[in-house]
Amino acid sequence: MSSATELPLKMYRTKYVLKNPSKKTGIGKIAIEIYFSRDGKRERMYLPTGEEIPEKFWLNGVISKSYPQKGSLFRRLEEKLFELKQKLYQWEKELGFLTVDLIKTKLAE
Repeated sequence: MSSATELPLKMYRTKYVLKNPSKKTGIGKIAIEIYFSRDGKRERMYLPTGEEIPEKFWLNGVISKSYPQKGSLFRRLEEKLFELKQKLYQWEKELGFLTVDLIKTKLAE
């Protein structure tokens, strides 16, 4: 960094999470969690991917090797994550930092 006022980029982390698995069917929705940490303040937000998977094939944020459509599901998730990271990077360059509220505003545009 060239000056004391310049902030480092990428003050967030992303990962896949399984949200709200159904007790009846066992199927949960895969979301991308964005975790922010800035000035001691921590925030999380979840963006749906539109993908679902039976909970038994989801192991600590990873698709089980035994899941029949693992390859195609993984590729779709990676494409969505790549697109999201491109947007986050661009917005962070533009705004200097990101928060949940800023991302919600940008997504609504």
